[in-house]
Amino acid sequence: MSLRTKKIILFIGDIAVFVISLWLALLFRYGDIPTSELWDKHFPVFAFLYIIWAVVFYIVGLYSIHQVRTSLPFYSKLSAAQIVNAFIGAIYFYILLPFTGISPKTLYVLDIFLATLLLVFWRKIFISILDIKTLRADTLLIAEDDEAKDILEVTSKNPHLGYSIVKVIRSSDIIMKGSDINLKDIVEKYNIKVICVEPAILKSQTLTDQLFEILPYKIRVVDLASLTEEITGKIPITTIGRSWFLDNLNLHSSQVYEKVKRIFDIVVSVLCLILLSWLFPLIAAAIVVTSGRPVFFKQKRVGYLGKVFTAVKFRTMVQDAEKSGPQWAQKNDPRITKIGKFLRKTRLDELPQLINVLRGEMSLVGPRPERPEFVAQLKEKIPFYNERHLVKPGLTGWAQINFPYGASEEDSLKKLQYDLYYIKNRSFIFDIAILLKTAKTILSGEGQ
Repeated sequence: MSLRTKKIILFIGDIAVFVISLWLALLFRYGDIPTSELWDKHFPVFAFLYIIWAVVFYIVGLYSIHQVRTSLPFYSKLSAAQIVNAFIGAIYFYILLPFTGISPKTLYVLDIFLATLLLVFWRKIFISILDIKTLRADTLLIAEDDEAKDILEVTSKNPHLGYSIVKVIRSSDIIMKGSDINLKDIVEKYNIKVICVEPAILKSQTLTDQLFEILPYKIRVVDLASLTEEITGKIPITTIGRSWFLDNLNLHSSQVYEKVKRIFDIVVSVLCLILLSWLFPLIAAAIVVTSGRPVFFKQKRVGYLGKVFTAVKFRTMVQDAEKSGPQWAQKNDPRITKIGKFLRKTRLDELPQLINVLRGEMSLVGPRPERPEFVAQLKEKIPFYNERHLVKPGLTGWAQINFPYGASEEDSLKKLQYDLYYIKNRSFIFDIAILLKTAKTILSGEGQ
């Protein structure tokens, strides 16, 4: 069962819980089994609200299979989501009260309470089913230690992802002593259902011959990059080559998406600039009062196809912060001003970059643009770093919401893996999802 299928089942289960909670709330509120007339009067009104609830669940991360367990983080997120949902519902019913013919005060409180209890019960059932060992695929992993590390860590902590790594063989062992390793015996001994192989090792004639011999066992053979992508949401750089880009990045076929995305960028940027324009003088005044001028900070960044442009932001660092030359920003960087910390945490410092979006130099969603000095350095040390410039940079992106802080070459490598995942899987729905996740990060104060 794929992760997408699991998420769909989880979503459908939540909607079912909402519907059941309404039926039970009507039962307790009126002391009798709800009639069809009573149900028809309430359900259409509540149904739209339930869709909003599901969106809130998505934003706070309740549809992440990696975080689906009923642990402390789950209860924290569910509590936060239900508080937000209760507030949204109160406004919703206050606005619609004259048009609905119902005044569901007690009923709504019952509905929220019952939905929360049933959601916990449903999630426990869901995770219990996923944790059944017979539903997990016993997996043989053929890779070097570094490449196998991520998969071993993620699958061991999240058995509900559906994979159980029962045997690991080094790729170098296959190459050096392939004839001494009998895959058929290993498959039979460990009841292997999936074999995950580093792509480069598939060129080994010994391995190919042995994989051919076990065809009757109907074993699923996947490459390491695909499995890592599926369970971690990133592309492992060390396991791909140029052929991966040719096979997976058909940029020509996304022309319609690019046009729709451009229109969306313009519309949202204009609306944001209009609605948030009142913040500009307030932020400017706060910067001047606390650290003087200038208000704006301009910096060269590398954009689409390597073209350099000037990005504009509200200044968050002290003046002459880089008098000694370009340097990475650090966590708790002493160069950041007090007002700068607030602006960065709320992402308000990036509001002027909406102008860059309108100019077409940036998009709302995409890899974060880096400085030319660092790009020149990173593309020499990190394979395929320059390929992140195949799409426009963004105000936010898949890398930012999954690995929110990057201040070194090592961090840049990790973020590149998320960037490549985005470039391969980008779509309008994916962009909306990233924007919603970003909104959650801003509202929760988790930004850097």
